[in-house]
Amino acid sequence: MKKVDLDNFGFVQAKLPENVLTELQKECANTSNKKEMVSGLTKPGVAPHCYLQNQNVFKGIQKIIDDMLDLYTKEYQPYLGNMGFLDKNLPIVFGKPWINYQKPHEYIPLHKHSGVFSYNVYVSLPEESVFEFHYLSTIGTSMCHRFNLTKEDIGVVTIFPSTLQHVVYPFQGKETRITVAGNLLFKT
Repeated sequence: MKKVDLDNFGFVQAKLPENVLTELQKECANTSNKKEMVSGLTKPGVAPHCYLQNQNVFKGIQKIIDDMLDLYTKEYQPYLGNMGFLDKNLPIVFGKPWINYQKPHEYIPLHKHSGVFSYNVYVSLPEESVFEFHYLSTIGTSMCHRFNLTKEDIGVVTIFPSTLQHVVYPFQGKETRITVAGNLLFKT
């Protein structure tokens, strides 16, 4: 008798260095020059998205994500290998990042991204915030991985396959939940 686990793809997390987090928090707090991003999620009750303008601030995040990407491709080798529609390896590049400003009672509905990988960075969190990944089991039932986030998660970066569906639930209180998100794409 033996037990066999079926493969699946996970996610990778790391924490931003304090100096990078501090610069990112300053950038997110400066709302005077933010250009609103319109997406398929833009509607009443959904947290608004704005483009991250200062690319110098983003360079510190890119370095961490590059290291995380190396770990991801090592640990989950079949993920990129299963992209059978490519006839050669293509470099992966960063798409334009955005900031989510989620006020109490707003939400970000279940969705997926375009690209190969996506990431999010927790910049500011209320006392209780819930983020979930949703995926199918091998028998087709809906599964989820829940993150019950606290202030200790501020500065955490998560990278995951872009097609992994996720949702951010409404919360109570007075604080704004701020995250930076983006996609990694094949450069063609």
